Amino acid sequence: MMAKAGLQALADAYGIERTQQKEFRLLGERFFEQLRDSLTPLLAHAVKLLDLSQSLTSFAAFCAGDPAQHTLIFGQADRPRFAFRIEGGLARVFLDSLLGNSLTPAAEDGSTPAAMTPTEIRMITQVLIDVLLNVAPRILDSLSSAPQLTVSATRNQAGLIPETFPASEPFLAAVGSFTMNGRQGAMAFGLPLAEGLRITSKALATQPPPDIQRDRAKARALLAEAVVPLAAVLGTVTLPLSLINNLAPGAVIPLGRLQGSVPSVELRAAGHTLFSGTVVADRGWYRFLLQQGEKCGG
Repeated sequence: MMAKAGLQALADAYGIERTQQKEFRLLGERFFEQLRDSLTPLLAHAVKLLDLSQSLTSFAAFCAGDPAQHTLIFGQADRPRFAFRIEGGLARVFLDSLLGNSLTPAAEDGSTPAAMTPTEIRMITQVLIDVLLNVAPRILDSLSSAPQLTVSATRNQAGLIPETFPASEPFLAAVGSFTMNGRQGAMAFGLPLAEGLRITSKALATQPPPDIQRDRAKARALLAEAVVPLAAVLGTVTLPLSLINNLAPGAVIPLGRLQGSVPSVELRAAGHTLFSGTVVADRGWYRFLLQQGEKCGG
C-alpha cells in the first residue's frame, strides 16, 4: 500500500469528510505541541515545530525509511494502540541537550551528529517513553481509561515491528518537522485508520455549539474602525408620481404636524432607523438630541 501525501488523498480514497480531515490535523497539532511542551523543561535548548503534515499509509511504510530511526509501539492489555517514530539525528540532538553537551549548529556540509551508543539509545528511549505515556492519554481520550497504557515494542532501526500491527494495516500518520539550534529532524505518530476516524467523529459530535456572543464581539472588534454614513431624517412622505413630476422650486411638501414645539427626527444608517430624537439649538449650533432607539452593535 503506497503512501498518499496529504489529507485530500484520505478523502479521495476513503470518502472522509472534510471536517474529519480538519479534526485530524488539529489532533496532530495538539499532540506535537504537548510533546514539545513536555520535552522543553528537560532539554537545554528550545525545540521548535516547523511544519506538520498528514498522510495515509500502511504500518509497514510507517516503520520504513531512514535506517537511523527509533520506533515505539504503545498498547493496552496486549492490544497495540498507536506508534511513534523519531529520526536518529533528532534523537541524538535531544540526548546531547538533555545531558548538557555542547550543541553546535548544523554544519554547512549537512553532516549529522554522531551515532548513539546502545546505552545512549536506552537513555533517550526511556525519556521519550516517560513523556509519551503522559502526553498520549491527554490527547487521545480513548487511552485515558483502564487498562494502563504501556510500551508494547521498540525498534532502533527502520523495519517492520512484528507481533504488533499487521503490515498492511491502514495508518493515519501525523509528521512533525522540528528544529533545535539549527539541527532539524522529524517525529511522527500513527493510528490505525479505524481508530483515527472514530476519534475524529467523536470529537466532532461533542464539539460545543458556536458561541454567538463571542462571534459578535469578534465581528465588532474587526469592524470597529469602519466608517458608516448616517443621515438625520426630519420626516418622510408618500406622494403619487403625478405630483412628484410637477414638483418645482417653491413647492411645499407637508411632513405632518409637530409633536409639541420641536420636530421629531430619525437617525438612519442604510435605511435602518437607529435612534429617534429632536433638533435642539446649542450655542448657535443645531444639534441632534437622541431620545430613544437601539445600540449600533445590538
